[in-house]
Amino acid sequence: MFVQQRHQTIIQKLNKEQSIKASELMDLFGVSFEMIRRDLEFASMLSPMPHYTVVLIGGVIRNAEHSIIGDLAEQFAERFHPDLFFMSMTT
Repeated sequence: MFVQQRHQTIIQKLNKEQSIKASELMDLFGVSFEMIRRDLEFASMLSPMPHYTVVLIGGVIRNAEHSIIGDLAEQFAERFHPDLFFMSMTT
């Protein structure tokens, strides 16, 4: 059972088609949350919203996906211990 807390930390590693919308997350949690992302497009979409804290992982920009990759991104991400993690996989 998922216990709703006052503030959640979420890492979302989904592609654009699978990405959970900010409004859906707000409906799901009903509280403020911190989201850790590696793509510029989604992070910039959430940044003006007052209920969200967006943490953008640093590293090298992959132009085709507008996402951030590489050793710096991995080292930065290792610091976080999220309450919830969404991930997609492709073959």
